[in-house]
Amino acid sequence: EIYTLSLHDALPISLGGESLLFALDISDGAQVRAMVEDVKARFGPINGVIHAAGTVSADAFFGIDQVEPAACERHFHPKVRGLLELQSALKDENLDFWVLTSSLSSILAGLGFASYAASNLFLDAFAAHHGRAGTPYYSINWDAWDFRRPGTVKLTDQGMRPQEGVETLRRMLAAGDLRQLVVSTTELKPRLDRWVYGKTEEAVDESSSTVHERPELSTDFVAPRNETEKRIAAIWSDLLGLDQVGIHDNFFTELGGHSLLATQVVSRIRESFSLEFPVRLLFESPTIGELARSEERRVGK
Repeated sequence: EIYTLSLHDALPISLGGESLLFALDISDGAQVRAMVEDVKARFGPINGVIHAAGTVSADAFFGIDQVEPAACERHFHPKVRGLLELQSALKDENLDFWVLTSSLSSILAGLGFASYAASNLFLDAFAAHHGRAGTPYYSINWDAWDFRRPGTVKLTDQGMRPQEGVETLRRMLAAGDLRQLVVSTTELKPRLDRWVYGKTEEAVDESSSTVHERPELSTDFVAPRNETEKRIAAIWSDLLGLDQVGIHDNFFTELGGHSLLATQVVSRIRESFSLEFPVRLLFESPTIGELARSEERRVGK
């Protein structure tokens, strides 16, 4: 069953409270147990858990040819082993709920997302298994988030603002029996058609539906100077919904790009240039100028 949540009017909620920050290895059982005891000593009984550990660093995403146990551990370590240690440390607590922060990648997968999607699929399966009786387990397959400062234009339709995420979580918990929620901030079917069922680009249009003027950025606009830069800029403009993209604009920090959108960029660059394009290259060279220079070096131009 598919539930549609309208988030356009969502507002942030504030319930007050106090935060306590720990720096630890979530997969280390002794450290997790010590943290639990410190929390109980400070606040009393623990009522619920939101497990959101993970990594989104550039070197944690790689092509299928680079998948190996050590590389996969970048995601399995916090998400899988961290969850198991948390459950062990809290096994005697009378919890009201568990919320597992999964990802839309376990539904759509994506280029470079092999181990990331697998670790999130584990969270989904874990919640389904343990939530059959007793303490409710919720798994949320989040879409990408947009953490740009308030008041800036939302450049793509796919980035969820923090207040929208808070409202989504509130509604899921309020629904009670809704134990897995797939969050797609754009129509899910076209994305399934492309990424799961392999329909061609001509049949599935993933371009941004709205075109924005280039916003005020920390970098000055510099137009593409050669054919390579122009072709990459056209791809970015189409997917980001911008009429202009400068060669020094950072895809992630300036333009609001994210890992799921990056997979679409990589796919289109591969098709446009008819060559192999490692996912990590976009993370390592996040501007059009850097990307073009890197690509030209790779092909010997």
